[in-house]
Amino acid sequence: MESNTPKPVSDERPKATLFDFVKDNSTLITGVAAFAALTAFFTTQLKDAEIQATLPGVTLLGAFLLGFELLTRTPAPPRHWRLAVFELVLMVMLANLAWYWFKAFHSIWVPLLGFLANLVLLFALPTLLTYPCGKAVKFVAVHALHKQIADVTLIPIQRVIFVLLVIGDTVLYFWAAHKLIPHPITIRTPF
Repeated sequence: MESNTPKPVSDERPKATLFDFVKDNSTLITGVAAFAALTAFFTTQLKDAEIQATLPGVTLLGAFLLGFELLTRTPAPPRHWRLAVFELVLMVMLANLAWYWFKAFHSIWVPLLGFLANLVLLFALPTLLTYPCGKAVKFVAVHALHKQIADVTLIPIQRVIFVLLVIGDTVLYFWAAHKLIPHPITIRTPF
């Protein structure tokens, strides 16, 4: 005897498969592979030292951008286990490619890291000190001079404080560099 109760309708979508994902994103996968291959190729085949150092970095960046675009296109669960493993393999491949570039071209990223440290010293430090110095000016004006300063008036004062801090920071930076010139710093990388 047949039951008259309706069968439950499944509103779940089917699991995404690796085959469908590769079929839908084949041009993007090809692009990631091409940029990864160019990164490895340019590190060994070019004769000019400057181009040999920078062109692989640019192709690595291209591989990263395409790889992250590919990662954002992976479907949400439920998905087949092979697709989840492919996503992990793609992330590991991008991480290994970056490690290879950092290992092969420390002559680029070590000075770049020094440049970023200089930017932090020259601009981030005065930026962080501008707000408390502005509050100190307002405190002195209110308590010592007995004058009220509106917040609109405080903004140009903080800009002047920022410029003065940048100038002072730059002078200190060059003074320290002048004192440290006789004592060069060598940075040794472990690889």
